[in-house]
Amino acid sequence: MKIQIHNLFNLGIILWVIYNILPLIDVILGNDVAVNLEGYNTSFTSEKDLLVTIALASLWLAGFVIFKGRNQNVATLKKSNYKVNFWMSVTTIVVSIVVTVSYVKIFGEYSRAEKYLVTSSSSMANIINASKTVSSYWLILVIFYAKKKNVIVISILTFLLLNFATGSRLPFVILIICLAKKYTLKIPVIKLITCGFLLIFVMQQYKSVWFLAKNQRYAEIPTALWQNISPSVSSFEPANTFALLHYCSLSPNLNFGMSYIYGIVYSFSPSLAKNIMNERLTTTTIWELNREKVLKGGGIGFSGIGEAYINFGYIGPFLIGIICFVCVTKIEKTNSFFLYLMILTAVLMYFRSDFASLARNRIVIPAFSVISFIIVNKLITEFKLVQNQTKS
Repeated sequence: MKIQIHNLFNLGIILWVIYNILPLIDVILGNDVAVNLEGYNTSFTSEKDLLVTIALASLWLAGFVIFKGRNQNVATLKKSNYKVNFWMSVTTIVVSIVVTVSYVKIFGEYSRAEKYLVTSSSSMANIINASKTVSSYWLILVIFYAKKKNVIVISILTFLLLNFATGSRLPFVILIICLAKKYTLKIPVIKLITCGFLLIFVMQQYKSVWFLAKNQRYAEIPTALWQNISPSVSSFEPANTFALLHYCSLSPNLNFGMSYIYGIVYSFSPSLAKNIMNERLTTTTIWELNREKVLKGGGIGFSGIGEAYINFGYIGPFLIGIICFVCVTKIEKTNSFFLYLMILTAVLMYFRSDFASLARNRIVIPAFSVISFIIVNKLITEFKLVQNQTKS
């Protein structure tokens, strides 16, 4: 059997397995879970604790797949007539290089927590940070819609080099999925599982390699790679997310949807959200686990399923699962890559994000990126058209 990994429904199932089944395997095998949660005892004290955690994850899955039988005819992407002007491609590459160089100069020496403090205190730093994300989306759009192979290859190489320079991992995953969609690839299940484990391993090692390379400590890279090899099948983000879901399951206090309201306000005005609402509504668990890290702007991810539970109880994950299903199937049926790209990052990050950061960084900014790309491409196309008419 072959699977289209770019299909958002399939992607949702794959990510659910990564963030819930792989950590469960580690719990059963007795491996370490949530290695990045400082000061948090990640042992599951009873079978009941583990069963509640799996039940919450399963409730989301039930909501996500319950209507699948009635929605079998998910449209496949048709060949688009949308054209990216050659000079738009050149502009995108040049702008991406300029923005990335500026980003590295500003943030190159900072940790993630320090980066948060810089963007909070400097408007220019905040603009450069957002521009780096926008330029990555612009490159993805050029890669997807470009017809000339040389433009595609140059754009891909630029994308890879610039994102390695900034230490970002998520863009690489986005690129792989968008290329799979561009060429409508279908992958056999066995190959998908093998490649999935390989990708998880590479993503685990990537941050260490990038950090050492940035500091020109090349000789330490082989040792770091060996030391970072873990017997766990769900190290780092998947393990953290599963442990956070477990921690959320122990919390009897409900927010009754307030974290989602906060997220909507935050996505358009972070300062307004923080002024009128409790900014820790979406980070309650992280705040309790590591207050010092949160105060410095750091984080350890979150759990979308856990957030649904601490808002609405057991019905929360099930309802959010239904909402996620409706969203991804509606997007798939539009046959629009623009809409697809707007929602793709949110799908990829849902399981390990709170709604506030998901809404702003994974929906609003991608939407702005797509809309601005369309506008600039149109302006350049019309300008070149007028210029050609003037010459003739």
